Amino acid sequence: MSHIFIVTSEKNGLNDLISALTLKTDIKSVCVESGRQALEAAVKLSPDLVIIDEQLKDMSGLELVQRLISVNAFINTAVISSLSDEDFHEASEGLGVLMKLSPKPAKSDAAELLEKLESIS
Repeated sequence: MSHIFIVTSEKNGLNDLISALTLKTDIKSVCVESGRQALEAAVKLSPDLVIIDEQLKDMSGLELVQRLISVNAFINTAVISSLSDEDFHEASEGLGVLMKLSPKPAKSDAAELLEKLESIS
């Protein structure tokens, strides 16, 4: 079973993504609203994947990725971002982000993300 955290303060914008993940019976997903909550949960539960919104209440999505690396460098991350692919690559270089997601990720994005996760597991 894969454990996935979704870190966002705006769940409504992620309805398609969340519903696609909940359809999979071998995935347990947990939603948290802040970077602090995600870090605390990551220490306890060691998720397989953390999907992070671009901006959280207490930090940016990329800042959370940096902090997660210090908790467990093997946690896979996907970040929602409005940056162009080139700008995102520049901003996230060296952080090992598995995938950039659009600001309104669709069910097809969830499928692509899960395929990438499975290919490296």
